[in-house]
Amino acid sequence: MSVRRRSRSCSAKMPSYPERLPVSVSTVLEHNHSLRNESPVLDRIKYLMIVTLCFLCLHNQFVTWLGEDHQFDTQHPSNTTAFQYATPPSFFIRFFRWQWFRLFNRATLNLSLFVITAVLLYHRAKLRAARHAELLDFTVGTDALPVGDTTSKVGEEVKWISTNGIPPFSSAPQRTAVAMETHLPTECLLARKACDGEFATECSIRTRLLPDAFLTDDELLKQLSMGKVKTRELESLVRNPNRAVELRRADLCRLLSNPHALERLPFREYDYRFVHGQCCEEVIGFIPIPVGKVGPLLLDGRSHYLPLATTEGCLVASTNRGCRALFLSGGAKSAVFRDQMTRAPVVWFPSVLEIVQCIAWIESTEGFQSLKSVFDRTSGHINLISVFPNPTGHYLHIRFSARTGDAMGMNMVSKATNAALHELQRHFPTMQVISLSGNMCTDKKAATINSTLGRGKSVIVESCLPATVVAQVLHTTAARLARLAHAKNWTGSAMAGCPGMMGCNAHAANIVAGLFAATGQDLAQVVDAAACLTQFEVGDNESLIVTVTMPCIEVGTIGGGTRLPAQRACLDILDLSVDKPTEHLARLIAGTVLAGELSLMAALDTDDLVSAHLRLNRSTIPVAANAKQIEQSIETSSSPSSVRTTAVSGFLVKSDASGRLEPPHAVM
Repeated sequence: MSVRRRSRSCSAKMPSYPERLPVSVSTVLEHNHSLRNESPVLDRIKYLMIVTLCFLCLHNQFVTWLGEDHQFDTQHPSNTTAFQYATPPSFFIRFFRWQWFRLFNRATLNLSLFVITAVLLYHRAKLRAARHAELLDFTVGTDALPVGDTTSKVGEEVKWISTNGIPPFSSAPQRTAVAMETHLPTECLLARKACDGEFATECSIRTRLLPDAFLTDDELLKQLSMGKVKTRELESLVRNPNRAVELRRADLCRLLSNPHALERLPFREYDYRFVHGQCCEEVIGFIPIPVGKVGPLLLDGRSHYLPLATTEGCLVASTNRGCRALFLSGGAKSAVFRDQMTRAPVVWFPSVLEIVQCIAWIESTEGFQSLKSVFDRTSGHINLISVFPNPTGHYLHIRFSARTGDAMGMNMVSKATNAALHELQRHFPTMQVISLSGNMCTDKKAATINSTLGRGKSVIVESCLPATVVAQVLHTTAARLARLAHAKNWTGSAMAGCPGMMGCNAHAANIVAGLFAATGQDLAQVVDAAACLTQFEVGDNESLIVTVTMPCIEVGTIGGGTRLPAQRACLDILDLSVDKPTEHLARLIAGTVLAGELSLMAALDTDDLVSAHLRLNRSTIPVAANAKQIEQSIETSSSPSSVRTTAVSGFLVKSDASGRLEPPHAVM
């Protein structure tokens, strides 16, 4: 094992480890300025103290001298309060009779030494400070400056101007030529200019590498190509995230067969401070996704506007039609019936009997409370709800369920689960932890257990649409929609073998993905959150009762991608300044899914899906002949003679006698 040794440095006030922290330039400048421009008031106070101490010393010696040469007369008792002086000797006799050794008694000696030492140390510190300031106040020659940068000096401040349009440091707009924050490369000699402009002395400095922020882009790209610098280290080296992204893009273009592939991938005018170390690594740009306005969605008595990020035409328009139908029907009602985030590690036991003992201990009150105390201690926002052990052979899958507040909570639950496993291993030493995640959670995978037991926020939304609204906005009837839901969402999904609720809907994933992208949620969890059961029933007076059940909406309003400025702006659009904002967000997602399901099911029933997509989802047709054929087919399909209609409450709706549909049958 190698031992790290301290390296030498020419500055005694700076740590000599190679990985020293950078020194603030402003602090060094202020310190040097204070050393050069000392306050005259402080000097006066110092000299006044020295003079006062000397005066006190002389005064004490003078009093001692008077006490020796003036004797008290005891021959006259009546004058006991007065001094009787003998004939005083001459001044010179008294001077030579003065006992000089009394000047060097203990108190006087200490006081004198203290004053002398203080004066010497003060002048020594003043000289060393001036010397230190001279060493720091060197002028870097033009060959040491970056080739791509120029400087303009105003007083003592030097502004760095980058020719590539990116400032060397985003956190410090103004740099100075005195005392840069880090030092120059290995064992190099730096020439220090004196005040008259001549080179006076040289100082050999062994310090860290010159910061890459002072190197040109070409020099950095050369180091990247040689492998001396890794692309993942650019943000920490150049200390400018925008410049790091630009350098990484240039290095990637060198490796691509098409060097112009990244030209249309934007990367400018983006705040990468919220990305580095939080959301993404090796950043080369960002994807601008169009965001559409959905709403107003009348949910639980309040109107909401929602941002929907999508590249699919017709999606926003179709969802808005569903929102209009809900608005005219008095809105929808929602409720969260379960709130829990799960993590299920898998452990191994050498004996199945030990597995049974472990299950019994976990399900006991003592065992659960022991795990809960350790689990809840890891965070002030977590609360363990249940522990579900499920054995298979020598393996035991343990599903921990907990509430995590306004955060989505995956990292929070993982940390708490790890602590609970240590507690469990303390009671069962033979247990071996195979993995922190045993896929019984289940995270980012379609699973029936999530549909049954729930994961994240479990939400149910319902609405009752009158027959007039169904006919006016959706151009159909409740009976036709109920029949379509049975044939599509139930029978079709069963034939396809969709697990759980994953396929029992029209297009719930469309809405979930758009809202997840807009609000900074984990996009991979669309697989779980899109589990949706859409039901249509015929109510009184031919009204339509529609419900949406979504047991696995994994969302959060803090942490992760919600820190990004654009995603935070979309969350602000939702007006989440309420109690339990994450539950409110989950209800809004379910309500928007309900609106989208209504509109798409109606479009499928009235055969408007293809025509709507051709009208809103196509900008150009690549082949002219095919375009003419498509236009002719659209005109033919939209002709009045092709579809039979009937009137419901004064509104034209599609008739069951249409040639495109089978005869009506019973609604199940």
